Amino acid sequence: MDPLRQQNNVQPHFAGDPEIEIEQFGEDYWAARIVFLDFDSSDLNKASRIREAKRMISMQYGIAVELLEFKEVLEKVPVPEGVYARILIGKIEIGQGPPVVRLRPTQTSRGELLHEMIAEVDFYYLDEFEEQITADRIELELNRAGVDITLCNFDVINEALNTVIENRNYVKKLVVARGELPSIGRDAEIEYTFYIDPSGSDSISDYTTGRKVKSQDIICQKIPARDGRRRGCTVRGDPILPIQGLDFELATGEGAKLSLDGNTVTALREGITIILRKNRRIYTLAGEKTVTEKLQVSVKPLVEFDANDILNIALEESVGIIGDLKEGSSIKSDGEVFLGGDLERGTKVSAGDDVFISGQILGGEIQTNGSMYSEGDAANVSISATKDIHVKGKLKNANVSADRIRVKKLEGSNIEAGRKLIVDEVGDDAIGRRTAVKLGRQDYYQHKLGENRDALVDFRESLERIKSLFGVDLLEQLNGSNQQQLLVRYIKRLRQYGQNELEGETIDSLKRLLETVHPLQEVIEEKKDEISVLEKKASDDREHRPVIVVREKIRDEIDVTIGDRTETVVPAESGTAITTSEDGGVRKYELKAPSGRKAKRFFTSKASQKKKHN
Repeated sequence: MDPLRQQNNVQPHFAGDPEIEIEQFGEDYWAARIVFLDFDSSDLNKASRIREAKRMISMQYGIAVELLEFKEVLEKVPVPEGVYARILIGKIEIGQGPPVVRLRPTQTSRGELLHEMIAEVDFYYLDEFEEQITADRIELELNRAGVDITLCNFDVINEALNTVIENRNYVKKLVVARGELPSIGRDAEIEYTFYIDPSGSDSISDYTTGRKVKSQDIICQKIPARDGRRRGCTVRGDPILPIQGLDFELATGEGAKLSLDGNTVTALREGITIILRKNRRIYTLAGEKTVTEKLQVSVKPLVEFDANDILNIALEESVGIIGDLKEGSSIKSDGEVFLGGDLERGTKVSAGDDVFISGQILGGEIQTNGSMYSEGDAANVSISATKDIHVKGKLKNANVSADRIRVKKLEGSNIEAGRKLIVDEVGDDAIGRRTAVKLGRQDYYQHKLGENRDALVDFRESLERIKSLFGVDLLEQLNGSNQQQLLVRYIKRLRQYGQNELEGETIDSLKRLLETVHPLQEVIEEKKDEISVLEKKASDDREHRPVIVVREKIRDEIDVTIGDRTETVVPAESGTAITTSEDGGVRKYELKAPSGRKAKRFFTSKASQKKKHN
């Protein structure tokens, strides 16, 4: 007795011709003993013999041929006639049950989720009553689910139904009906009377002049969002109203006025326009998209000086300099700095916001928490920007640090770019000083994180010392108007402990300590927020692959440092991209411009810059 028969302890039953014997064991399995006259014959002949075995099982046991499938070869032995093989054939497991209808949502092209927009059906060859499935039964279930039958595609249903019946199988997630999407309206836009991007104007002076306004000047106008025009419907036939275009709030800060209809902003005074934009992210079928949520327009004072002599200025307001900034001058502003001429050697500029220089940079130091834009060449200068640095001309013998840097030509400079450096041509300076580029800002972020964490510890320790002095119960009641009352209560408490007389200086010191509590609490929260932002930026920086794009050629060798690895990149006569490799090293790619096209200009023309933004 063969092992399979012995294992199942079932007596064999044979049927068919001498070359095929069928043996049943178990409920849904059969062993077919087949003599193949030539086992090396075509697969077609083998399949024909297996189909014959299935037909014999079907006739003998009343099982549809379509429900039988070949499982495996159990035994294969050469015999004089050819090859004897014993194969296992089993019954296909087919589920049964009622048709199941599901209504699924879909997204608009802009990402809104609309419910009950797709109807899909699952059905088996047999229903729950072991009856063959029919189109009428499927339609009944669609009606029960509330689907509008006029929206159903019965060609799809009948085609799937015929396939299921023919193969005795099933179908799942068959989409049989779709709702109609409503049309999407036009998004709100803002139209400015000046250029909001300095790289889009022909010159820095055009950009800065455009942002200067006088009282009653119109600054910008909003084009309101508009509804779509066509309704949609769900697969139930329920109407869906047209979708309104994306809108944003237009608001004004100091020095600006919003019209009654909320669409026009005018200046209330002379100054410089400031645009603050609050964005949000939406998810569309095309991917993530950033849209404006609120746009605030202000007019801030601009204090202007004629640079006839050495200037030493420190102001909260934005500063405008007419002419060249003379050697030995120092400008410090919490706002923006606008220089109408050259920046000479031995000068210092520090700004809380962007710096704009219409002339040449002949030396000096520039530090900004925003971006720096320069019209001409820059040489023998140190520039540090939190955001971007744009130099339209040549950058020579400079030490430059920013997140993104764009320059026409680079010679003999040390560059630290957080994310991207874009340059047309790079090489040594006249005396052979090599250009070195460091990519990534992990050192910068770690340094800033360390500074902020140390400061946070100091501020918290200062607050704890004040709490231990006055008591937590008193400080919990402190607000902006009851400092004097709490000071009196504290002095009474001291007297209860025998300290009857306090000098005036001591009382003044206690008063000043109380006055520092709220500023300390505020700066602690600010530091916590700043640490959180820096941690996120550091994390994003690790995930972002920094890149150097040399549009035209690498004239001389340059040193590129990424992380703790420095490699020398050799000259190249074509455009080149340099970035990190998979192992953290330096990798270089040749840039090939599309055939018949010129490379895109680094600075676009004034006429090409759009003045409408949504």
